[in-house]
Amino acid sequence: MWPFVLILAVPLIEIGLFVTLGGAIGLWGTLAFVLGSAVLGMAVLRQSGLTRPVAGRGLMVQIAGQSMTMLAGVFLILPGFLTSALGGLLLLPPVQAAVVWALRHRLGAGRFGGMDGDSPSAPDVIDAEYEIVPPRQDQQRPPSRWTQD
Repeated sequence: MWPFVLILAVPLIEIGLFVTLGGAIGLWGTLAFVLGSAVLGMAVLRQSGLTRPVAGRGLMVQIAGQSMTMLAGVFLILPGFLTSALGGLLLLPPVQAAVVWALRHRLGAGRFGGMDGDSPSAPDVIDAEYEIVPPRQDQQRPPSRWTQD
C-alpha cells in the first residue's frame, strides 16, 4: 500500500513545488535549478564510481554509503525540487549514518553483519574428503540418432 501511495504522492508534491517555487523564482531560475541539479547528479554518479575502499571502516558501511551516494546522484538527476532535496540530504554523512542505522535495525543486525567494522560471524565449515570416480567403460552410450544421417 505504501509504495502505491508514494508513487502517487511524489509527482503531486513535485507539481505543487514547481508551481509554488517556480512562481517565486521564475521560469529561468527554475530551469537553471533543474539543469544544475542534473549536472550535479551526473558529477556525483561519476565521482561515486571512482572511490576506493577505506581501511578501518566496515565493508558493509562502505557499500551502504556508496549505494546512498549513487541514489543521491539519481535523485539529483530527476527533475524536481523534492527529489533534489532528498538527493542533497543523502550526500550528507550524518544522514547516511542515520539511514544505515535505521536499515540495520529494520532488517536485523544479523543480516547486516560487519556494519560496525567488525567481521561477521564465520560461516560453518564442513571438512570432507572426496575422490573423482571415472565413468565405467561398459556404460558408454551409443551415438545419438540426432547425429546420424
